Amino acid sequence: MSKRKNDPLGLKSRVLEQAGRELLHNGYEGARLNQIIADAGITKGALFHHFSSKEDLARQWYDSVIPAILEEVWRNSLERNPDPLSRLEEIFSLMLSPEGERIFYFSWSSCGLENSLELKNLMKNFYIEWHEIVMKALEYGQKAKTVHPAVRAGDEAQMILSLAQGMAWQQRMSGFDAVTACLRSVKAYLATLRPA
Repeated sequence: MSKRKNDPLGLKSRVLEQAGRELLHNGYEGARLNQIIADAGITKGALFHHFSSKEDLARQWYDSVIPAILEEVWRNSLERNPDPLSRLEEIFSLMLSPEGERIFYFSWSSCGLENSLELKNLMKNFYIEWHEIVMKALEYGQKAKTVHPAVRAGDEAQMILSLAQGMAWQQRMSGFDAVTACLRSVKAYLATLRPA
């Protein structure tokens, strides 16, 4: 007779991984707890032992994934980068790699969060921070003379965030071929932000 293995951290990690997949593919409102339970290979009781609700599960997933992506992919690679436009092209190109889905996880955020004030506020704060990172990178690029001096960094940062969200959504809805076409347009747009 095999002994039951007690690995609460491993179980929680498995659940969070499956929750991320479900949130990414179906949004918050469409995420199905029964699917997460089945995919993680656990019982409903085990799920609710670690997470008090679907909202708690989504919040804990967010806390375990999104800040690290913001830090690794966006802040660390753009902060004080003398050529932020080239780095932005590289980040957008990552959407075509296996890492792409993980990097653009946050695009699930607009799917049904209106019913969860806590999650809505988490995402609002995330977007404010993300916008600031991109805006400061563009301003730094202006000082380094790799971004046109007339560029309004705040406005263009908002456009870049919208493009990232749109491409992530397009990838989910239409696949990589559509993203490849979008990527060409994103690169052309970023080129317009360079000095003449």
